[in-house]
Amino acid sequence: MPKNRRQANRTSATGKEVGDSLEQRYVKALHDKSDADASDALPTVSERQTLGNTPASWMVVEISPDGLQAVLRRISFGGDSTLTSRDIAGALADQYYIEDGIDQDLLAQVAERALADPHAVVTGNFAVARGMPAVPGQDGCIEYSFSAAATVPPPSFGRLQEAFAQPTIESVLASDATGILVAPGQQLARLIPASPGTAGRDIYGHRIEKPGANPALKTGPHVRQEGAHFFSTIFGYVCLIDSELSVIPPMWISSDNMKAYFIHFPQVAPLETLEPQWLRDTLAALGVECGLVEKNIAEICRRPLAAHAKKALLLARGTAPQAGVDTHLEFSFDLEKRAGKILPDGSIDLRERNSVISVEEGQLLGTVVQATRGAPGTDLLGTVLVARDGKDALAVAAGENVRTEGDPPTTFYAATNGHVHVGPKRIDVKPVFVVSGDVDYEVGNIDTQNDVQVNGNIKSGFTVKAGGSISISGTVESGAVLSARGDIIIAHGIIGEGAKVTAQGILSMGKVQTQFIQNATVMSRGDIEVGSYIFNSRVRAGGKITVSAGGGERGGSIVGGEVLAASHIACQVVGSPTTSGTRMGIGLAPELRARLAKVDKTTEFCDSNTIRLLRTLGLQTVDAQRLKAIVRQAPATKKQVLSEVIKKLYDLLDIREKAIAEKEKLQKALEATLADAEIDVARTLYAGVQLVMGDSELAIRSDRDGSRFRLQPTGIQSLSDN
Repeated sequence: MPKNRRQANRTSATGKEVGDSLEQRYVKALHDKSDADASDALPTVSERQTLGNTPASWMVVEISPDGLQAVLRRISFGGDSTLTSRDIAGALADQYYIEDGIDQDLLAQVAERALADPHAVVTGNFAVARGMPAVPGQDGCIEYSFSAAATVPPPSFGRLQEAFAQPTIESVLASDATGILVAPGQQLARLIPASPGTAGRDIYGHRIEKPGANPALKTGPHVRQEGAHFFSTIFGYVCLIDSELSVIPPMWISSDNMKAYFIHFPQVAPLETLEPQWLRDTLAALGVECGLVEKNIAEICRRPLAAHAKKALLLARGTAPQAGVDTHLEFSFDLEKRAGKILPDGSIDLRERNSVISVEEGQLLGTVVQATRGAPGTDLLGTVLVARDGKDALAVAAGENVRTEGDPPTTFYAATNGHVHVGPKRIDVKPVFVVSGDVDYEVGNIDTQNDVQVNGNIKSGFTVKAGGSISISGTVESGAVLSARGDIIIAHGIIGEGAKVTAQGILSMGKVQTQFIQNATVMSRGDIEVGSYIFNSRVRAGGKITVSAGGGERGGSIVGGEVLAASHIACQVVGSPTTSGTRMGIGLAPELRARLAKVDKTTEFCDSNTIRLLRTLGLQTVDAQRLKAIVRQAPATKKQVLSEVIKKLYDLLDIREKAIAEKEKLQKALEATLADAEIDVARTLYAGVQLVMGDSELAIRSDRDGSRFRLQPTGIQSLSDN
């Protein structure tokens, strides 16, 4: 006989080992789990357990998963008539650890039935123990006090975050975000905690609690929690995303930290008051220390924006560094050239252009002003921005017919009567060659280093070459040739086959200005301005080409021929219903085109001569080791000749490499120009026009309204089509 009941549990009714007892399993469960979960380690339907002191007496008890009920299914006293309800209660405690809620009356009834026939098995559904269920508590909740948590539609918290992350103020204001502004110290939310409910007990004697759940609310930037309360620490937009409560500063700061704007989005729940100190404190929280625009801050608070308004208001501005002024020549005359009045017929009023600046011998041209130091700036964060000091070197030198005084020069004077030409690197005074009438057989061709002023026309077949600028009161006729190192201004037009006008732009930018261009060739290093029209001509400008709408129906038109500018073309009409073959667009400036052609010729020359020299040496490619071997193995009488051939070969390779580098540089210059280039046609493009921008072309297949064209990755695109 085992010493006690728990020892007896080590064997089954048949005497075989059954492993750990229920008690041992329960102890293990207590080690791994809390008391409240220990019942989970017990079986829902119990194994057969012994009852009393002999294996012959037993019972089977089923326990509900929640531990709130034990049902006796089968019991047998095994012939032991001494057993009572107390023995059953003891087995419930020892074998099943049931301590609470035992129905003693029901146990007495079960014992009475079992004793009626001690060898019989009593079966049934006897609820011998019942626990007390817990009464669940109510869940907690968040009570939002920024008034609009229940507003429909709610504020667009996600769009607010996206808006303030934009790189430009324009893209910030493009957002359709709405918001709720809150004051510093304003309560945003209150946690109403869950109730604990009423505790119960299971049949094992464990306390059962089912408190309500508390909602999750995390504190994000600029929010503090005090117990169950959440407060804003700054003035800003309240934001609730993924159970995180934060406040977004309503300030957008530029990437260079030079400007800070207050961004007012349409308000779901308007803020009643706005205090200047709130704005200052919010800026300080963002690190803004300098440049507050107090006038704007006061005005915003005095006159709050309407709730529906979307606006950016400047609150702080950094101080930009001021670069020092380079040493320069301060001129004693009006240097600014004016566009020149274009008369209704498209002709040029030469008197108003200021293209000719007359000076007399001994006249003061300018005084040297010394370089100044730069003034440092400060960004909004207090970072000092270093300023560049002016360069202490005069960029303009005295040129032809200009004398200086001082060493280094301090003043510049005209050494003769003439016209002043101010270029980027020098100042010249050019004597004026004046023709009172036409350039014809009586005057003959003109070739002078001076400026040329013609008070008539340039007759057919005559040539005018000037070391300065050319000014013509009349017309350039067919076959006439004009070439100037400065500007060329023609009050009326250029007309006729073979007429050729070239402004080299050596003394100045090389502008050409005229009333019209017809059946002629015009090239300029700078801009070309036409008062009326361009017809069937070859026109190229290193700057921009502008065709104004003077002179009647043809005004503003480009018809036929080829018109190319380096940066921009503006006109009214391109092509015509009766004329085809108009080619217009953006290409290399004439100067760059000439350099590119020269580079290509140089490369071609190097390639052909390299092949010829390699054949002379019996090679197909340049191989340094084989070249050395050829010289080493050659007879003494030929070593000198071979060395010279190899030197020429390497010289050609060096020249070719430099030419390729120059070509890459020119191509990059073209790419940079094309990035900002534009063709602007105000009224009409006719079918048959070919637009060109670099290597891209666009054929106009049918008449269309005017538009602005730019080069996109997909080719030439009309901005009006986007």
